[in-house]
Amino acid sequence: MTTNEAIISSPKEVDIPLVSDPGYAEWAVEKNIVILSPYLIETLAFDTEDLVQSIDAWFKICHPDDVERARQSLDKFHSSNGPYLISESRKKCRDGTWRWFLIRGKVIEFSVEGRPLRMVGTCSDITYIKEKESEHLESKHLFDEIKRIQEHYIKGCSLSEISSVILNSFQTLTKSEGHLFIFSEECDYNNFQKFSANNFNQEKRNFVVDTLKHSNHYIQNTEKLSYLGIYLSLPFQKCAVIFLERNFQFDTSILNFLDPIIGTSMHLISLRKHERKSVETNEIVSLLFRQIPTPVAMLDTEMRYLFASKAWGREFGFGEDYDFKGKSHYELFPNLKKEWLELHKECLNGKIHKGTEEEIEALDGSPLWITGEIHPWRTADGEIGGLVIFSEIITDRKKTEFRLKKMVENLTLSNQGLERFAHICSHDLKEPLRTISGLIQLLLRRNADIFDDISQDYVHHILKGLDRMDVMIKGILVYSKIPSNSCPNGFIDINKILEEVREALELKLFEANACIRSKHMPTILGDKVQIMQVFMNLIENALKFRAERPLVIDISSTEQKEFWEFSIKDNGIGIDEKYREGIFDMFKRLHTKDQYQYEGSGIGLSICKKIIQMYGGDIYVKSNPEGGSDFTFTLPKTKHKDA
Repeated sequence: MTTNEAIISSPKEVDIPLVSDPGYAEWAVEKNIVILSPYLIETLAFDTEDLVQSIDAWFKICHPDDVERARQSLDKFHSSNGPYLISESRKKCRDGTWRWFLIRGKVIEFSVEGRPLRMVGTCSDITYIKEKESEHLESKHLFDEIKRIQEHYIKGCSLSEISSVILNSFQTLTKSEGHLFIFSEECDYNNFQKFSANNFNQEKRNFVVDTLKHSNHYIQNTEKLSYLGIYLSLPFQKCAVIFLERNFQFDTSILNFLDPIIGTSMHLISLRKHERKSVETNEIVSLLFRQIPTPVAMLDTEMRYLFASKAWGREFGFGEDYDFKGKSHYELFPNLKKEWLELHKECLNGKIHKGTEEEIEALDGSPLWITGEIHPWRTADGEIGGLVIFSEIITDRKKTEFRLKKMVENLTLSNQGLERFAHICSHDLKEPLRTISGLIQLLLRRNADIFDDISQDYVHHILKGLDRMDVMIKGILVYSKIPSNSCPNGFIDINKILEEVREALELKLFEANACIRSKHMPTILGDKVQIMQVFMNLIENALKFRAERPLVIDISSTEQKEFWEFSIKDNGIGIDEKYREGIFDMFKRLHTKDQYQYEGSGIGLSICKKIIQMYGGDIYVKSNPEGGSDFTFTLPKTKHKDA
């Protein structure tokens, strides 16, 4: 036996099929000589053809890599004094090759002390079996590495971590040193300094370039070193080259051996690409959802949250930074009405809900008013994947509406009270005024001959004051009867309105030596009596405040985008700029009763303003450069402000 043979200790012989007839040997343990059969002498590369060889000669034909291991196994055999020896080792043959041999021996003679003295056994060529075992072992290593890479992928390791595992697997399987280069596909192949490793010289760089340009894997053998390059496509327009080198040649058949792991790696990288894109898409969607300024949430078919905006958490009382993902909508909102649950089911079946205003219960139990929409979203397969809920918190608006409604109700009651008060006052005041006026006139007729001039002048002043008071009371009654808002009852032609105004004021126009000039007027939507009253009051105002020269009243209209602008311009005495704001106030007088021709109630312009504002328009006045006043007011084209 030889000292370079690895001992496999066993209590009994192991049946291993041999590929050749065994040679026979006898080992004299204490003499350290081996007696060999002619087959072994002819096969093995001993220096002589003697059947008897020394142990040293047996070591001499042992493969260098097996010598140390064989010595250790022989020492182990001696120390155990076992009856059996089974070992495998490579022996140099006379044809110059190294072949594997299986040595099986049995001790047939022991000393008195129990030491082995003589052993006989066989030495069989098992090279073919060892080659098959090597192939099997390589395959096992290959599948082990594939499994290891897959396990790292399943664990959710990053692409860089998986790439590192792939590199280690290639190094293990090819027994070589390696580097992994990752760079953009758009990079200049002649510029590798950004990702070059130590000792990455021009020759190695050219090899990597050739790997990229020619194929997915490439081998280059030189006198001193051999290179193996493997190309991998990575996500986001990146690529990688696994660069391996060793001091003995790569056989081209190794690529066939590595193909399974290359295919597995490419498949896993491809899956990771899709995952990264999916993660990137989810991150973008999450970012968009988070930053949407209104409450928006995306849920799956089980009503679990996928995304939610900051506003969703803030408005519903959870806080902007609350993590909704994966939580149940119904657990977060346990007090939802049954109608909402049914509505969600309908939307998960494809219905789109455009919400009405609803009152729900907030987290703190307070009422919360919301409105919004619910839309189903679909997967790439066209299946409904869940719901997107758009909400708007309108609690403040509803509170404002309730307050306004209450204010309107109170104002309506107040206006109704004021109207009743004005009506009662006007009727109650008119009766004593008529009585006083009648008594004074009766007193004047009966005692005219005994009244001196001063007394008669006093009586006339009293009667004139009573007439003015009567006019004012009538004005208050007219003003109180104008509603605060009123829907127009039809289209009216302003041209016809002006004709009727001219007829009604014909005598006053004649007495004032005045004329009205107007261009073609539009047709508007409104109440005929109210609009006529506006034109009547403004024209009468021009007649009242005329100058010494003949009065000319110009009436025109200008079409704007959403309304008509009307202008009533005169050449009268005009209005000082400081009085323009207060002129529309009730009973506002800018002149004494002796400074204008006609007395009035002081309510006419207030009535105009109330009617114009009721229609959603505006009225103002300005002085003409030539003298006189220019009253301008606006009226909507087709609809009322509240319509």
